[in-house]
Amino acid sequence: MPLSWVLQLVFSLTVVMAAVICLRLGSPRHRHRQESDTLWLLTGAAFLLHGITATLQNVFGGIALARGFESPTMATYVQWDPVMNHSRTFLMFGLMALLLVAAFRRRPVGRWFWVLAAAVLLAGLGVGAAVGVREGAFTEANHYSAVAVWDEAELLVVFATLLALLLSNAADRFLWGFLGAYSASLALSVFWFLLFTKLKVPGTWHPPIWTLHAMRLAWAVIMAAFAGRALQRRRRGQPLPGMLGPRTQMVSALR
Repeated sequence: MPLSWVLQLVFSLTVVMAAVICLRLGSPRHRHRQESDTLWLLTGAAFLLHGITATLQNVFGGIALARGFESPTMATYVQWDPVMNHSRTFLMFGLMALLLVAAFRRRPVGRWFWVLAAAVLLAGLGVGAAVGVREGAFTEANHYSAVAVWDEAELLVVFATLLALLLSNAADRFLWGFLGAYSASLALSVFWFLLFTKLKVPGTWHPPIWTLHAMRLAWAVIMAAFAGRALQRRRRGQPLPGMLGPRTQMVSALR
């Protein structure tokens, strides 16, 4: 199998691992509850969907590669590639909206909040899939430029969310670092995809495709490390400090 496919698969599995750690951090059965636990749960749920759908896409891609570039399986994979890629982008838009709501919510979240959260995340997947369908037939120039544009939009939303989480002091430092690492991978992805729009243009340079997936894998490992370190502190009974220091009460510069 090509190196790029192997790196993509390892990346998606790393995202799943990071998401599981996030869910364990936010577990309601945990002895040491904190205000940021809701944010960890939301993040874990969204990234679990992200990682599972990416893994399924990569398995589908592996089957298509094994059957050959001219096979009907590869044609089907290429047809659905924009749908699968854009669906995860809009999933993250939904996550950022939920993090903002949870960060500034004055009352503890209840059952209806989680019903709403599930609906928002699934709606994000659906809207992204619709954007992928509307994009039409796959071409390197068309799809990669679209991915770059949507990743740039997502990056701005993530930046706004990070600022809000900082000012509200709702997220602990490890969660903020987790999301910050994700934003770094987005920023670099925009650069890579813009170069990939020139893949079939004679006389232009672009990095090897596997470098994009190696970069994403590196940042996914950093994200997992942030979550793992937070879980380690939690198991030791140590609090997870907020970005603005200890949080005896919610601090917000936006209220």
